[in-house]
Amino acid sequence: MIIDTHCHLNNEIFAGREAEAAGRVGAVVVPGWDEASSRRAVALAAEIPNVYAAVGLHPFFVAGDDRGWLAELLATPKMVALGEVGTDHTGLVPLALQVPAFRAQLRLAREHDLPVIIHCRHGWQEIFRCLDETPVRGIMHAFSGSAEVMQEALKRGLYLSFAGMATRANSRHAHTALRTAPLERILTETDAPFMALDGVPAAQSEPIHALQVLQFIAAQRGIPAAELEEVVWANAHKVLRF
Repeated sequence: MIIDTHCHLNNEIFAGREAEAAGRVGAVVVPGWDEASSRRAVALAAEIPNVYAAVGLHPFFVAGDDRGWLAELLATPKMVALGEVGTDHTGLVPLALQVPAFRAQLRLAREHDLPVIIHCRHGWQEIFRCLDETPVRGIMHAFSGSAEVMQEALKRGLYLSFAGMATRANSRHAHTALRTAPLERILTETDAPFMALDGVPAAQSEPIHALQVLQFIAAQRGIPAAELEEVVWANAHKVLRF
């Protein structure tokens, strides 16, 4: 019952071995970041029984995209979320473009009764302000926010998905969150192939490493991994409804 709620099997690094990688776990959610990757996510979901799709426009790719393709893809089978979407304060794309795109995608998620998979690098207040305007169920992807941010996310009914970075010694915020968050709001992911785990380089990560994340969380909480596995599986079904 291991689930990777955020794995980019639609990245070229997995080409030709997507089914093999997905087959080592119970379920994999593949998010898109632009039109091409979203279409690939939909195709993989159609091909592989335990793969589910999410489609969306990542803040890095909002410039020049009219998002006209999103409504089409959101109506396809095995669609479980809109994502990954959100804001990113690295300065690569103006926030003046990112925030309106995020707002528009939140409205689409509401129309299609889908959760959102949220990317946020700093700028939590913008994310929460947009969610207050358009409330949706959703997942904070690769969560590593402070205790205060965690409480704000939980107040809005969001789930916290912990990724490979949570297993690393320097991820203090993530460690605090995974020890104290309600069990019924915890999810696991890898963000493969973009995020390293303790002892596993990013390019070598794949869905089975969601088990390493889960075992780390269980150890930090002092509970059996098998117990947490059942809880996370139930959480994923509750928010993603697949």
